[in-house]
Amino acid sequence: MAIWTSLLFVGAALAHSGVKSITVDGTAYPPFDSRIDHLLMPVRRIEWSHDIVLTTFNPIQNFTDPDLACRENAKPPLLKAPTRAGAEVTFYWTPITRMHQGPIITYLGLLPTPDTPPQQVKFFKIFEKGFDASIDRWANEWASENGDSYKVRIPSDIKSGTYILRTELIALHGNMKNLNKGALAGIQWYPYCFNLDIVGSGDAQPEGVTFPGAYKPTDPGFTFQPFMTYGNESGTEQNSKYTLPGPPLYTGKFEAPTGPRPVAKETGAYPTDLEVKYMDMLHKIERPGLNLATFVNSAWYHYKPDKESFKKYGGMVVSASKETKEIIKGLFEDIEAFKKLQAALPVPA
Repeated sequence: MAIWTSLLFVGAALAHSGVKSITVDGTAYPPFDSRIDHLLMPVRRIEWSHDIVLTTFNPIQNFTDPDLACRENAKPPLLKAPTRAGAEVTFYWTPITRMHQGPIITYLGLLPTPDTPPQQVKFFKIFEKGFDASIDRWANEWASENGDSYKVRIPSDIKSGTYILRTELIALHGNMKNLNKGALAGIQWYPYCFNLDIVGSGDAQPEGVTFPGAYKPTDPGFTFQPFMTYGNESGTEQNSKYTLPGPPLYTGKFEAPTGPRPVAKETGAYPTDLEVKYMDMLHKIERPGLNLATFVNSAWYHYKPDKESFKKYGGMVVSASKETKEIIKGLFEDIEAFKKLQAALPVPA
């Protein structure tokens, strides 16, 4: 079984997860999609853009890495989402890898100036979910079963201003006894940051933490070994002992928003004809990774891996990696043509 487990993790890079869409106060926005947007820069998004390292949706794996704030060499977005204090935000992810057991945490931090680095922003926690014993599921599994999505609410009593909304999946599988030595060991963070222009009548300015700095390797939330088995027994008893990392949740008001819903002047989506071209290229690029992610989640569904599935997965890893490279190479002319059309678009006032 150890061989098949190793195959699963060798190919996991193609099955990592990232935010594919975000709805803020009723308006949908495209993210900075690292599978294609880095090839089309500059793109107009509400998400902080970042460098692509090794693979798309690459995890951050160092407690002291500045990239823990908003990913690799993060740069501020050109847009921000108008939001009422108290509004709901829904994150939609690419298929969330079920064997990446761990929590989901969302932070909010006031951005003092447009040029303030995210590492200097004071983030306060507005949402957290770890292991839910009532359903015997980790947060990532819970979100996976909820259409790879989850919803958070913006506090209703905070001061108006531009904020960074930072959400993350934290994968603990590298702490498992059969994986906690060598290259597979350690914590994986999948953080994503978005700029919101929040308007309300509140004046609260919550204390916050910085990234890096908020987390330490000795925190119980990061030393914990999630239960994993190759049998059918439940992991509820052990996993229920999990303690979420980071500061306590903000205890202010989370009341429903008041007043009319804001209308975004621009979401970052392209005009219809260009959006069709964009999505066509994206769907081609993402196909091998999606197929792989779907297979991973069926092969390792809630503690129950299957030897034959893992064996098949070994071959899929090689072919998916090769196919992705060939697809991107084949799209070179389409991407260059798209960039010319994109450059000709008028910039909204």
